[in-house]
Amino acid sequence: MIFSRDRILTTHVGSLPRNEKLSDLLVRQEAGEKFDAKEMAAEMDKAVSHVVEKQASAGIDIGNDGEQQRVGFQTYVPQRMSGFGGVSKRRRGREFEEFPELVASLMRRFPHVSKQQNAPECQKELKYLDIKPIENEIARFKKIAEGKFAEQFMTAPSPGIVSTTMLNAYYDSHDKYLAAISREMRNEYLAINKAGLLLQIDAPDLAMDRTMMYRDLSDADFVKAQAAAEHSASESFRVAREQYQAGYIAYPSLLAAEYAYQQTLLALVQAEASRYADTAALFQALGGGWWNRSDVIAANSTDTTPAQTDTATKPSLSQRLEGMLP
Repeated sequence: MIFSRDRILTTHVGSLPRNEKLSDLLVRQEAGEKFDAKEMAAEMDKAVSHVVEKQASAGIDIGNDGEQQRVGFQTYVPQRMSGFGGVSKRRRGREFEEFPELVASLMRRFPHVSKQQNAPECQKELKYLDIKPIENEIARFKKIAEGKFAEQFMTAPSPGIVSTTMLNAYYDSHDKYLAAISREMRNEYLAINKAGLLLQIDAPDLAMDRTMMYRDLSDADFVKAQAAAEHSASESFRVAREQYQAGYIAYPSLLAAEYAYQQTLLALVQAEASRYADTAALFQALGGGWWNRSDVIAANSTDTTPAQTDTATKPSLSQRLEGMLP
């Protein structure tokens, strides 16, 4: 990864809008319908060229292919792995049920979409089939983007978002399912890295799952669930580290265990931060906060001194707070 001492290097989140024709071809491919492979390749060339030019003209330093070559940032995975089938019964986010007009609006805007809520589920042992598709993605992007960016990156979905989109109906536990996904997705992670591109792991599950998989839990129960998951992953990582030190497992297996642990740790931190933010918001909404103390309000209402321009004579915020604390 390059650095700059002169200015902040610019990049973006990764996903950029696809044109209607390419989107239709990708949806048809996902559905198993017939499509013209040459037409698909030509449309991908056109779409990647378009987003690369747009990024370059906007001054992006670290660019990508805009995920133009995939039907969805995570829903393309079943096309590259065996073990998926049937239909997952993925829950919608709470906001879609609380605001049904949002669903209607999205359906009007995007009548043909990838399998988000009805993606296939995991029904057998997962196995990555062929590295060629990701290599083709990389080759097309590198050829088109040559000389356009200071550095290039490519995205890949996290095991977490894969597991909560394509639900588990085979493995004994969610941890085992995550381990299997990590093992197989490693093929794509390594391919991107070996090609000299920065690997960006897309992990929106850290935020989305609160309103989807765990939306029926209270904040306290959600934090407890994340704490239990973090404890379990920490224990699995400890065992994997001991197995690696004893020579029983290879280094990639240790990395997979560490990745799973870091994912759950981030989820726990986010859950706790969300709860603290909600508590603070409630406190303020009920009139709490030092600025609402009666003595502060009285002091402010009786102070008729003109505004000072010399801030050095004013007490600092920390000094004011210190004087108000019991």
